Amino acid sequence: MKTNPTHILHLLNYPGQGGSEKYILDIIDGLKADYRFSFAYSQEGPLLAQLRRRNIKLYSIPMRNPLDWKAAKQLAQLCREQDIQVIHAHYLRENLIALMSKRFGNPAQIIWTYHVNVPMSLPIRLLNRMVTKQNKQVIAVSHFMKGELMKRGVSPDKITVVYNGCTLPQPTSIIERPEQTFIFGVVARLSAEKGHAFLLDALASLHASIPAGWKCWIIGDGPDREVLQQQAKELGIADHLLFWGHQKEIVNYYAAIDCIIIPSENESLSYTAIEALIMQKPVIATNVGGIPEVIHHGITGTLVEYGDVEDLAMQMAAVISEPEVYLRIAENGARWVEEQFSSAQMLEKLKQIYG
Repeated sequence: MKTNPTHILHLLNYPGQGGSEKYILDIIDGLKADYRFSFAYSQEGPLLAQLRRRNIKLYSIPMRNPLDWKAAKQLAQLCREQDIQVIHAHYLRENLIALMSKRFGNPAQIIWTYHVNVPMSLPIRLLNRMVTKQNKQVIAVSHFMKGELMKRGVSPDKITVVYNGCTLPQPTSIIERPEQTFIFGVVARLSAEKGHAFLLDALASLHASIPAGWKCWIIGDGPDREVLQQQAKELGIADHLLFWGHQKEIVNYYAAIDCIIIPSENESLSYTAIEALIMQKPVIATNVGGIPEVIHHGITGTLVEYGDVEDLAMQMAAVISEPEVYLRIAENGARWVEEQFSSAQMLEKLKQIYG
């Protein structure tokens, strides 16, 4: 007799359109034959439409703060009524509410993926030390993030490193690009921690030495868009930039770009670095967070220190003048991500954790 598949509830306060949401979709798409998935959220967001297309059952649970006992009580009731065996919480708020729900009789096991490295006050770190003992497992998306979790009160015995896996489809259309022009690209939400302002300063420096023959495509949207457009005008490089906004078929843009820049101030791992190397595109990235676990300087890509405008400009000038050198490095990177960051490896490790 066939047993019912384990019922897993993904818990996310705001279902947006970033790396965390891609992670959830990759899990659902990759493991739908093995598990039953549902999704609970607090605020409306663009991920919900994609989940509805996949016929994922959705539940609205207002989560006003990390210690929202009403949300915890509602979550416990939902898990009992829907026979949910595992909650996969994303971010701190969701994990604390899920753990609190056990005080209201929630029988589900709780897994937490730590996606983004955020500051935590001393009381929160002390709370983590006490309550994360109840987690079945805490997933760190890089070894860097494991270290950060330990600083935030989580026992190393609870932490498992599971790299984000990635598989890209083939391009479906050709994005028109100017002839005899080198195209840099940055793929990220337009918010301060992604380092766009730093990149624009470096592009202004590049413009001073190489005033023509290159463009930079900025793909993504977010609260800093107008500020960045104004900065570009003030730096005199607006004509060299193209703001594409958020794009669903991102692989088509990767195919048209010559070199990917990741100028982040803070990055847990970087889907963009993995995706760019799958596409065998040279990557210049900041030496922050978990990025060096993907980008090994001079071997799989190029690293610069965050805020070093002149070094970033110099590296961009070098890839324009010697593209064949950087393409060989990108080929090494493609082999590296195939070995270490495949979707199959990520999904197999998650199956072991889910049980």
